[in-house]
Amino acid sequence: MRRFMMTLTAMTVAATTLFLTANVASADEIDDYRDAMRSFSPVIQDWVAEVDEAAEASLAKPELLTSDELAHMAMRGQRIARDLEGTMAPGALADAQAELVTALNDLAAAALAAGDASPEAFVNAIAEPQAVAEAKLRQINALVLRAPRAPITIPVSPVTGN
Repeated sequence: MRRFMMTLTAMTVAATTLFLTANVASADEIDDYRDAMRSFSPVIQDWVAEVDEAAEASLAKPELLTSDELAHMAMRGQRIARDLEGTMAPGALADAQAELVTALNDLAAAALAAGDASPEAFVNAIAEPQAVAEAKLRQINALVLRAPRAPITIPVSPVTGN
């Protein structure tokens, strides 16, 4: 009976520890995410800007809506969204990242459907997801672009003679 109680106590402590730490992002997770997003965030920003530029250009040249370049751009956006889904965001950024993925997928869908729409409809279709994507990128970049904390070092003066 004593062995059973000791085993039960040990299992309870282990389960409680796992439960309490499961939803807490460790410093390593934050640093890993920061490192991954430091190079990936500009790619996302450039793609969102590219969609906006394509929409603006389509107002002057509607034939751009049926171009292969727009379809390739949309597929690149879908790949970016899938890559971002595979990147585990720490704690508080998980919701922002999920909303960013949704916005990127919406932008890519609008670009794929642009061939069947007018330039004005394409501009209107990307307005909201573009605003969401830019806002979520700013939120993520607030962590990503912030320099990691440097370790505290205390200079030690050399000991000279007695």
